Parts: sequence; structure tokens; C-alpha cells
Amino acid sequence: MTQAIPQGNHHAILIGINAYTERPLQGSVNDVQSIKAIFEDRLNSVKIQLLTATLGEGNQPFIENREALPTRGNVVAAFNNTIRDATAGDYVYIHYSGHGTIVRPSLDPEDMFSLPGKSLAKLLNRMIDNGLILTIVLDCCFSAAVYRDDDEPLSQTKLLGIRCLELINTSHRDPSYVEDYNKALGWVSGYRNADMLPNWMLDPSRYSMLIAAGPHEIAKEVTAGGQNFGKLSYFIREAFRGERGLGIRQRDLCRHIQARFFEEFKDPEARQTPCLLGNKELGFFGQNKGADLGNEGLQHRKLSVVRDPHDAKRMILQAGQAHGVRLGDEFVVCVSQSNPASFKDGSTSQVILSVVETYAVTSILKPKHPDCTESDLFQKRSGDSRMTVMSSTRLCLEEFSVLLDASLSRELDPWHEALSSHFLKLYKTGSAIPYCFHISITCDETERPLKIQLIDSHGQEYINIPPMLYDRTNISDLASIVQHLAKHLFVKNLSYPLPSLDKSWYTWRESFDVFIMAKNSSVRYEPGQSIEVEEDPRSKRPAIDIRLRNNGSSDLFVYIYNVGPQWEVEHIHHATFEILFSESKRVANGGFQRCMSKKLRTTVPDAIRKSGQQFCDDTIKVIVTSHWTSFDIFEQPALYVLQERRSQSHGERSVNLGHEKWAAFDFPVRTKITVDGGTA
Repeated sequence: MTQAIPQGNHHAILIGINAYTERPLQGSVNDVQSIKAIFEDRLNSVKIQLLTATLGEGNQPFIENREALPTRGNVVAAFNNTIRDATAGDYVYIHYSGHGTIVRPSLDPEDMFSLPGKSLAKLLNRMIDNGLILTIVLDCCFSAAVYRDDDEPLSQTKLLGIRCLELINTSHRDPSYVEDYNKALGWVSGYRNADMLPNWMLDPSRYSMLIAAGPHEIAKEVTAGGQNFGKLSYFIREAFRGERGLGIRQRDLCRHIQARFFEEFKDPEARQTPCLLGNKELGFFGQNKGADLGNEGLQHRKLSVVRDPHDAKRMILQAGQAHGVRLGDEFVVCVSQSNPASFKDGSTSQVILSVVETYAVTSILKPKHPDCTESDLFQKRSGDSRMTVMSSTRLCLEEFSVLLDASLSRELDPWHEALSSHFLKLYKTGSAIPYCFHISITCDETERPLKIQLIDSHGQEYINIPPMLYDRTNISDLASIVQHLAKHLFVKNLSYPLPSLDKSWYTWRESFDVFIMAKNSSVRYEPGQSIEVEEDPRSKRPAIDIRLRNNGSSDLFVYIYNVGPQWEVEHIHHATFEILFSESKRVANGGFQRCMSKKLRTTVPDAIRKSGQQFCDDTIKVIVTSHWTSFDIFEQPALYVLQERRSQSHGERSVNLGHEKWAAFDFPVRTKITVDGGTA
């Protein structure tokens, strides 16, 4: 069954290696062969290059011809073929399944293929430079050990398209480290090990990278239908076979797979946490059913719900207090048209779930319909213990109320409808909480309305937003802009409610350090302290250094966001998380990082320069959790990017939820423009 294809040609490079002299694998070749079969069935046209290595019998080392083996020469040739044949706007899918460089394949040493190294990074960058859009899948261990090295040219800052660029690798490991780690874990056949990707300098808007496991986690295989597959590859294959097919967006696919892994691994020590890097809004081969082209899509990002492995009556939402989930928030179950929800009385309806308990990074949901139970919902999904939901309310955003100009208050119904569809509310006179946005109208000398302004409760105009002409801005577009600002302010203000903390939180908080060091300064900036730096385009040195250290007995998960001056909320590394391991695990396994140093440089965006401003204000938001989660629900582009889109288109964590912990830390950073070496 073929699917309609958007503009752009399609290319796939599929690499699967079973044939290792030590710890051979069973499922890597199956992984890429099954993906190839789906592409050939679902796509009208796709150019596929398949390279596999399967152990032969007797004197035959491989069952494949040498031309079909993933030798270094053949792999480089496959990349070069795609670079030669593809044109700007084409889509390229790259899938690697197997071990990495630590386990030596049954190939000549001088010709064996190894994923790490700048040669591969340069090939990928050539694709990016040629305007190609990449999807990269890595089904192997340690595939999240991704960093950007500081010996790459600083000119890559423009390529990245972000203002905060990670510059250095903090742990150049001794080659013996991984072998020692292998021994410490006691490797068995079916595990995939690799210390992957030492240098990546890719434009995050032009690629998505889905990786099987977090740093130092084991990527496992699964048996299905009598065949072995990598777990990540298997779940991708099943998603491609689903109703949305290749139209599933990478963000949604990653959430789906993370939910699958959540229920697979009950032991945190056996954790496998798939992650997504780069542009999370891309669809495979450019197909994207439900693309986020504006806030209409951004506000309806899907969240995963899983059944509690120890209590079938509990439905766990993979978002909690740290995500802004409130008691009483409601979510709509995403039910496919081919499997509508039905109730005991025979009626069909949307299934509404209400939040009845909240924890740090998870919540408990219950169906609102009296004839619908948690067990019913999962049974209607053919026993599937996962589902996806979309927000029906966002009570955390209703706190950012809207006051209308007197001239706009004559007809309130359209405003109520537009704001409520964006999870916002009109300000009620006499409310204990002041309004956040005053929609003000500026008129000319004849009292004819000219433009719309957004004013805060202190009478200050919100800046760095697109001009809004009165006769060209409709209510829905205005509500989208207000929601965009509200989401930004929510993330910027996000903090743990200190008065309600218990002693265990204080103990946990004292188990790690988080601070910033500024360039040319020995001053240590603690959370909340303002940092002022000067932009120096001539210097390659970073402006600030974010440092964290885990001194405790439990692993920590770290998420670093830039809450920027153009109303953007972006993960600094366009990734998902990083792990700081406990001291005991670091000592036992050697090389596990419990410290983190992220060096960043900052610049003033061109749009702000052109407006005449001499500085810009960012907030570096560092979130630390005791359990894995995802905060991509926070992410949004700069407001001007959202306007351009609109114009163009119109894990495993313990299930002991009460032990979850989280904390958020702010580092305000002001970057000032320099003129002739001095501060403007």
C-alpha cells in the first residue's frame, strides 16, 4: 500500500551487522531488512542502499557478497552516492543496527566499518550543507553518548541556528574504558555495545536522530514471530505498520517508544531510555500527519499514558507537577477512527480523563464517564497497555489571564471561545491574581484603530513580538500569540513550591551542585544570580560554563533550556536529557560521569540588533529530576518563526511515584553588544 509523498525525493541507507567474532547479534540484519520491506510497500519511490553482514557457515565468512557488506569503503560509497544523487529538499533515512567500534567485526581491520569518528560527521554535514533533511536511527548501546567537540570551527554557530552552542567534550575516554565497562556488566549475546558519535556538528533544524539508549545503557534485542530484532527497531517497525504509518512525527514516535520501554523494564538498573535529538517536529521522509505548523499544533502535543505494572486500575500520565499538570486537568484519549470508544450503553464518545493525583513527573488519571473504567479503556485497545492523550485543559495557563481593552469588551463570546481554545481565560474584575496581558488598542487622531499592543500588569509593553495591525489580526491569531507568551512565562517562572517541601526533598537537593562560571572570571554564580556578559564575535571562547555535580547515591537526569528573548523555549542541545551517575556507580564501572560542564557562547539576535536594542536577556533554565521524563511539551520556537509558519501554511523510572523529585534553577544572562572592543 503506497502513501502520498510530499515534494522531495527519498533515499535510505540501511546498515545491519550480525557478524561479529565476539558476541554476534541475531537481529540487526532483520531490523534493516524489515524497514526496507516497509519502505518498498509504503512509498511510491525510494532509493534504498542496504548493507548487511551475516555470519556464513564453513569456509564462507558471510552469506553476503563483498559488495553488499558494510565495509568502511562500502559505507562511505553509499553516503557519497546519496550526496551525488540527492538534491536540496530530498529526504534521507539512515538506520544503523549493530555493535559499534569496540567489538571487532569479522572484516579485515583496515576495511572494517566503524561509526565513530569525524569522517562520518563530515559526511552527514555534507548532506546538511546540500540541503538534505536527515532521519538517523541508531539501534545500539551508548548511542546517546553524543557531544560536540571544541576543535570544530566556531563558524558552525551559524549553521546550528541557535544562540547557545555547546563547545566541548568533557570526557575524552581512555580506549580501555569501554572494554572494562563490558567486563563490569558481564556482556551476553544480544546486547549491542558502542561508544557512539564522538563529534556531531549538525544543523538541528535539518535532522532528527532517534537513539536506542541513554549514555551507558544497554540496548537489547526482542524475539517476535520467531525472529530477533533490536527493541528500538522493532517498535519503529510496528509504528510504521500502524494507522499513521510513515506519517507519524518523530516526537510522537519517540514518546510512543518511551512508553513501550517504560512497561518493559521494571528494574531501574536495566533501564533503556530512547531519546530524540535535533528537529523533533519532522516526519519520516517529510510526511507528517498532524504537523506542528503553529500553535494550533504546538498546543495539542500528545502525551503518553501507561498502565501501572503493579496496579491495572491505575493509569499513569507521563507528565506531572514539573510539567504544569494540575489536579483537575483533563485530557482526551487519542482514539483512532477504526477503533472508536464505546460504552456499556452502546454510545460512542470522546474519552475524557481527569487528573486525580499529581507527582513530580507523573500523574494519575481516571475516566470521567461513569460507565468507562481504566480496564475498559485498555481492553478496547486489544490489550495494549499504552495510549496517547491530548490536553483538554491547561490550568497552569489559565493563571495568565487576559484583560480586554474597553473597545473590545462589547462582544465577549468570540473572545471567550478563542481564548478557551488556547487554554486561556479572560480576567475577572476583583480577582486576587492580577491579569497578565492587557490587549490594548492604539488609535490615530481620528480615533480609528491602528494597531494592537500587549501590556503587562505594570503598564509595560511586551517587546520582541511581531507588529499586530488592527485590521489584519484576527481574534484567533491574537489568542495564539498570547498563548505563546503565556507558555514562555510559565517555563520562565517554573519552580518547585518550596513551602510544601518535605525533608526528603532537602536531602535530595543537597546531593548535587549546580552553578555557572562566567568567562574571564573566577566568580561562581549560584541559581538566581544575574550574569552579564559581553558579546565578542572575534573570540572563540565560551561566555558561560554550566556545571553540575552529583554527590549522592542516586542517578540524576538533567535538562537544560534556553528561555530566550524572542519568546522561544529551546533545549540547548536540541536533545532530551543527560544523566549524572551516582558516585557508587561511577566507582564500580569507571568512566561514568557524575560531573557535567556545558560551555556556551551567547549572541544578540539580528532582529534585536535591528530594533536598536543594545542587549538581550536570556534565562538558562536547568531542571533536575530523580526519574527520567521529557519536557518537550515546553518547547516552542521564537515567535517570529511561528508567525512565518502560520503565513506559509494559511525510560524507565520507578513506578513508586511518591519518591519522584524535581527542582528547577534559573540563571538570568544578559548579553551586551560591544562596539570597537568596548561595551555599547
